[in-house]
Amino acid sequence: METLLEKLKTLLGERAAGYTDEYLRLLLGEAEMEALAYTRRESLPSGLEAVIPRMALVMVNRTGAEGVSSQGFSGVSESYLDGYPAEIQAILRRYRKIGVMG
Repeated sequence: METLLEKLKTLLGERAAGYTDEYLRLLLGEAEMEALAYTRRESLPSGLEAVIPRMALVMVNRTGAEGVSSQGFSGVSESYLDGYPAEIQAILRRYRKIGVMG
């Protein structure tokens, strides 16, 4: 079975060589913590593990572009997502526990 790090490297393709395993593990850890906080869980359900490398990939893609909403140069423009793509958000919502107010 592939580890989360191996899955992230597969998603990155050739770009994976540009990042250390330590950096990618850090992003995977941050993605897991965000998923746990959002879903209000203490441990990661097995069905949610598939989304962690995809969340980390979004983080990698945003590296160096923090805070940029859009930019344009010589007729070429870029824009960045706010938050995670809808398919990742949908998976996270599926595992979210309902909060209890007391």
